[in-house]
Amino acid sequence: MKAASESSDKEKTYELPDGNIITVGAERFRCPEVLFQPSFVGKEASGIHDTTFQSIMKCYVDIRKDLYSNVVLSGGTTMFQGIGERMTKELTALAPSTMKIKVVAPPERKYSVWIGPWVVPHGPAQGEGIVAALVVDNGSGMCKAGFAGDDAPRAVFPSIVGRPKMPGIM
Repeated sequence: MKAASESSDKEKTYELPDGNIITVGAERFRCPEVLFQPSFVGKEASGIHDTTFQSIMKCYVDIRKDLYSNVVLSGGTTMFQGIGERMTKELTALAPSTMKIKVVAPPERKYSVWIGPWVVPHGPAQGEGIVAALVVDNGSGMCKAGFAGDDAPRAVFPSIVGRPKMPGIM
């Protein structure tokens, strides 16, 4: 959020497909801030850093170190500039001081949420031995986090970006 208040040199001009040109400024930084502070848009939800922290803390103590050192950002929403560094900073503030925090933001993460599910049934082991954390947004407005093979998710939380598409469906 600091970048939004520094100066007007943060403005950027874009040409839209229809030929119109728009200039955006501080809103480029305020929009992604909603991921960390949902209250900016009136949502009573935890930010992605706090949700990640709470999910890790619900896991067994002996695997928390591995989870803190293997946070992987995925999906188009994570393409905002500096989100990996911000996530690292926020998790470091929440996690025990003895934990090494490593947040990875791979360049192809925009498509990771589509590629990942394809790899499970098509990969060399057809999904055997998958132990990675999964986060699923099935369009219902709810996200679930758990581990491959588990029937019940470790955490279920409302999406801070969308609303349920059908009333009464989780």
